[in-house]
Amino acid sequence: MDTLSLGIIGCLGIGFGRYAFKNYRFPHISECGCIGKCYRMFGIHDHECFDITVEVIEVSQVRCKKKYIVEIESGRFHYKTSHNQEADGKVGFYEKINIHIRQCDTHITLKLYSKELLKDTLVGSLVIGVDELMRDQLPRRRMYTMEINDSSTSKIMLSFYKVGDVPDNISPLMMQALLECPNMDPRDVEYMSTIDQLRFFAKVITGPLKRMNLFGPTWTEYYFVPIELSQTKWEWRYWETRSNYLAKKKHIGAYSFLGVSTIVPDDSNKSHFYVKYHDKSGVYDLVFKRVDRNRDIWTQGLIEFITRQRELISKESLNAISDIGLNNEFIKNSIKIGRSNGNDNQVLGDIIADMSKEMIIS
Repeated sequence: MDTLSLGIIGCLGIGFGRYAFKNYRFPHISECGCIGKCYRMFGIHDHECFDITVEVIEVSQVRCKKKYIVEIESGRFHYKTSHNQEADGKVGFYEKINIHIRQCDTHITLKLYSKELLKDTLVGSLVIGVDELMRDQLPRRRMYTMEINDSSTSKIMLSFYKVGDVPDNISPLMMQALLECPNMDPRDVEYMSTIDQLRFFAKVITGPLKRMNLFGPTWTEYYFVPIELSQTKWEWRYWETRSNYLAKKKHIGAYSFLGVSTIVPDDSNKSHFYVKYHDKSGVYDLVFKRVDRNRDIWTQGLIEFITRQRELISKESLNAISDIGLNNEFIKNSIKIGRSNGNDNQVLGDIIADMSKEMIIS
């Protein structure tokens, strides 16, 4: 091989190496355990590696009616939200992403992209130092300003959570409750009585939701709170606003948790979910729309909360479920997404499909 060929190969190798290093695709040498300890011992790095949960809540002051996505860069690791549509100058994400921060990382970068035909376009970025993510009190629902070319563009609302040694098989309800109470040890929750667990988990299914009105595809927002009437009886009451609830005004309506037979996430719109509700007057088809958190937090939280309540009733040898004609297929019906568990779920799937066609995003 002649000298020119060797030179070309060498230049290509150097160029590839620089590109790979610049884009953090290869592990840093400090990611080796023993070498990482040496880096820490000699003060080259001032923190150990750790994991943190980033909640991307919403982006405001966007100018174009497009779909947007947020990408988080942490060293050589990249994480993405799903694409979400702009509405009234805002884009709601309500997604939690677990990211890994290496001991050699000094910051994380969040980038906002608008979806285009051929390639997503960068419309704003934000750099957050690792020091801010290591504080005892992490930012919650804090608004940050994103920039591009040294000019302010959009604003992004973020929350950060540190969760201790949480088991891999932790339930969605437990995970969300621990994010709300980061100082709580999951082992302490497991030692609680069933009724104390219900009281602890009630905060997960507390908050604002929009409910589709009976006549026409319009929405009304309410504030929902689980209320304990007795150890085995809970109601999901709702008020016009959170301030009305805090002022102890009378609630304007309520649903018995035992009257819920099916919870179906709408697979055509990730903001909506369907609830089949029974009472003495009949059966009702209710459609809800999330406001301030991921839709799946509501559906998974409601399913697990109701399941735990029924387990408590079973332990107390009560037969309240059969009094309103419900069966024991609640979890199966709820998880099947209303499509594959017999005629009843096929009907639910059709209802969701029909309603979604006429829904107006408000």
